[in-house]
Amino acid sequence: MGQYRQLWEPSQTNTGTCSGLCRQKSLVKTFPATVNAVFALASWFAPGPSTEENKVRASGFFNMTQKFDLLEIIDEEVGIESVQLLLLMGFYLQSTERFSKCWNITGLAIRMAQNMSLHMSAHDARKKGLLLCCPSQLEEEMRVRVWYGCVLLDREISMSFGRPLMISGGDQLRLPEAIDDEYLSEVGGKRNTQPSNCPSQISSYIETIKLYKFLGQVLDREEDGAETPTNTCSDMQALLDLDTRIMEWRDALPGHLQYDNIAENGQQDLASTPGSLSSPDFSGQARRLYTRFLHVRVLILRPALEQFFQKQRHTPAIPQARGNPRVARVQDLMLSDIAAQCVLSADSLVKCLDIHIRSQSLAAWWYNISYLHTCGSTLLMGLLCSFNESVVRRDSLELCLRRLSQYTVLSSIATKSYHLLQESSKRLLPERGASNIQTPSCSAVGNMARAPDPDPATHLGQPMTPAGMAPPTSVEAGTYMQYSSLLLAPHRIYACPQQTTSSSNLLPSALDPLLAGSADMMNDGGGGFENVPEFWETPFLSQLEFYQPHDFTLSQLE
Repeated sequence: MGQYRQLWEPSQTNTGTCSGLCRQKSLVKTFPATVNAVFALASWFAPGPSTEENKVRASGFFNMTQKFDLLEIIDEEVGIESVQLLLLMGFYLQSTERFSKCWNITGLAIRMAQNMSLHMSAHDARKKGLLLCCPSQLEEEMRVRVWYGCVLLDREISMSFGRPLMISGGDQLRLPEAIDDEYLSEVGGKRNTQPSNCPSQISSYIETIKLYKFLGQVLDREEDGAETPTNTCSDMQALLDLDTRIMEWRDALPGHLQYDNIAENGQQDLASTPGSLSSPDFSGQARRLYTRFLHVRVLILRPALEQFFQKQRHTPAIPQARGNPRVARVQDLMLSDIAAQCVLSADSLVKCLDIHIRSQSLAAWWYNISYLHTCGSTLLMGLLCSFNESVVRRDSLELCLRRLSQYTVLSSIATKSYHLLQESSKRLLPERGASNIQTPSCSAVGNMARAPDPDPATHLGQPMTPAGMAPPTSVEAGTYMQYSSLLLAPHRIYACPQQTTSSSNLLPSALDPLLAGSADMMNDGGGGFENVPEFWETPFLSQLEFYQPHDFTLSQLE
């Protein structure tokens, strides 16, 4: 910001100097490109104009960013500002559906960061001779923040595009300090602190890093699972442990980042502490953290839903009378409840997205598409399962499709995802009475916030039908997001060796008859398990770019 402000100073007062990180040699060449990259991202969030106009403006700024000669800079001394520029480009490219370019730019940013030893503490970098002098507090914090920017972008791309992680276990470095820029010291050896009565704007970034550590564990365990023998009990325990940790993370959030969707639905501020009520920024940060939390939790719990789905498909429908209603396997009861929580989390995320998409308070639509795609597949799978409790309508899936359809004018990926989910729903959920669709209603829902839809026509004040889709469809489904975003692949078990807690490892076994569902439920209306296609691979988001709408006709589902 210091360098940017100098652009607007009178020439006679502009000394041409900048302290701290602005002293990097390559700054003169990277700075114009960095400014244009910031403007490109900011254009997406500009109020007033339509999203289409924002898209054109953002594209114009990014085209100017690309005039920057990256190869020339790499030939010289690489500074931290070059990594910052590449990260900005990577985050922007997520909105363009240029997946290969986004992947390659991110990879280059990570390699440059590692070359600068940003993945090490300043102390360790100095011991290895990679850092010549002791950095100031400002410089040290910037190193940490930029490195975790690489970690977050790597995990987002791996999750959304089905690509392998480039950084494995990259969060050993200490977290950034919750200190705003203006309080950081530029004097070597001097350390400032954040005023106690002023929550830091950087705290949301820190909490996102903590949250994405769980996402990294979900993605990392796939790599470890290839060499680990399958153990259903240990896999279930690992899933429960991970869910416990993410719920503890949610409960430990600072007050100004706690999301109160009930208060917001009543047109109150989301921030929950008196000191933050005057700052709408904290409300937006709390909102984004909540949506990310729900999305990551769906991914954590998804293997249980997939196993529950598979068990019901491979278990003959046995009349309830043959079982003792007071006796059931505890493991199956746990599996049912965990699957229910996965579906309920997807349901909550859809309703949260609905509120904020309509109010235009979640402007990063490319994230919304990814979230809706995941929720749609999860809700569809849940609708194909038989849960023993509440009977509700499938409004949640329909709401998910309506919100996804809003982005079809902006994104070909949204168009294909919408068409795919819609056709899957038509084929697998034929006119089965809406009121007869069963959904999980689990006593373990706890304190998960669920925002009622202000539109009574959607019936979202009632419990919704959370659900998803079936297991992965090929051995090549390498990452967990690859696995979880494959919508349908039944009538076979896919041994995805990299998934430790998926249904590919939690192999189907006879489900307790009490939880297997009745023959009437399984065969009602021509839908359900018996009509799931023998083999139909549904790709994750980055693969949708190779498909055309006619690829998703009903005939393909036969």
